[in-house]
Amino acid sequence: MSKRGFIRLWFVLLLQLSVSLSIYSLDISQLHFDVLDIKNGLSQNSVSYIFQDSKGFIWFCTNEGLNRYDGYNFLKLEKQINNKNSLISNFTTCITESSPGIFWIGTEKGLSIYFYESKKYLNIENPGQIKKLTVEDSVTVWVQTLYSLYKMRLIKGENEKENYSVRIEPMKSEHGPYC
Repeated sequence: MSKRGFIRLWFVLLLQLSVSLSIYSLDISQLHFDVLDIKNGLSQNSVSYIFQDSKGFIWFCTNEGLNRYDGYNFLKLEKQINNKNSLISNFTTCITESSPGIFWIGTEKGLSIYFYESKKYLNIENPGQIKKLTVEDSVTVWVQTLYSLYKMRLIKGENEKENYSVRIEPMKSEHGPYC
């Protein structure tokens, strides 16, 4: 290619690039952010995890409970003293949804499984803080603590009046932790 052809090619590429950038540029003044904090109903300004569920609600994990946001208002879920049908701890660390309406909530004291439609909880104590939850299927979730990994499977009772139970399978390591 001649020097003149090379210059023409670069000129065409630069022209195309400048036109593309001007077409796809974003006017930053069009961006709008809303601040969600305790003034709007969030239980605490320090949020450790954010999750969007299958219905579009946004869930916020805080040190003072779990907050569900519908786009307008917050619903606060928290531990109620002497009530087993509440969160196991207010210090929530993570949340996931294994199937619509079944939420797995990691806390500093263990796991709370929340059945949204019936407003019931199934709590599993664990001496270690839950760091991460990963869904395998509609009834199985992997639970990670600082030093352990568990596979937890939700088991439905034999008749409709019976509650759920959980089968816990600890994952054993013969060689110690790997990082």
